[in-house]
Amino acid sequence: MIGERGKEKSSAIWVDLGKMGYRECHDWQCRIHTARRERIVEDCLILVEHPEVFTLGRRGGRENVLVSESMLAQRNIECVQVERGGDITYHGPGQLVGYPIFEVTGVSRGVADFVHKLEEVMLGVLEGCGLTGRRREINHGAWIGDEKVGFIGIAIRRGVSFHGFSLNVSPDLSAFSMINPCGLTETRITSIADKCGGRISMAAAKDLVIRQFSTVFQLKMKIVSIEEIIDKQGSIK
Repeated sequence: MIGERGKEKSSAIWVDLGKMGYRECHDWQCRIHTARRERIVEDCLILVEHPEVFTLGRRGGRENVLVSESMLAQRNIECVQVERGGDITYHGPGQLVGYPIFEVTGVSRGVADFVHKLEEVMLGVLEGCGLTGRRREINHGAWIGDEKVGFIGIAIRRGVSFHGFSLNVSPDLSAFSMINPCGLTETRITSIADKCGGRISMAAAKDLVIRQFSTVFQLKMKIVSIEEIIDKQGSIK
């Protein structure tokens, strides 16, 4: 359950999948989502890096892909339609992606609060890197000035979230010029590394994310492996 400030911390687990293909990771999301719905596992945060891929949410259309199919094939970038909200975004090496498989209470207020807290997590990570981030009404996520650095696109199924957020730590930003990120035109994209002279590792970024989840969601975060989840909780269908 999502914790609230002033209350005793609930527990949650997190899994570091390292670098994993998008479709394989999506399969893990769905399996853990089922296990969370059935209360086999606790709230679970997945952290991962993906090979280059464009994902299109429920509002996503190929009109926001600005390059040809041959260019995508040359760069080996797949376009994948997914269940999350939002439009098109990019994932790739150097970008930290977080998939919180969390029970979300309420229908609208609970979801809005959940998204707000995901933004707060990213803003806290930026602050931990000595950067000042902000929200913008135009689009959910995290911004540094007028440049976007963090992205949010979630789905809620039977009261449990999946998909989540992505934070540009040190990715190849040229990929974003191949799309209209989030369906927005003339939006500049940046990274933490660009803004702080490259003085951050992916490991440090993960540590900051976990600390911020613990603070913002009032959770005691425990790292586990996929194997531990299966061994302790039984087979995840």
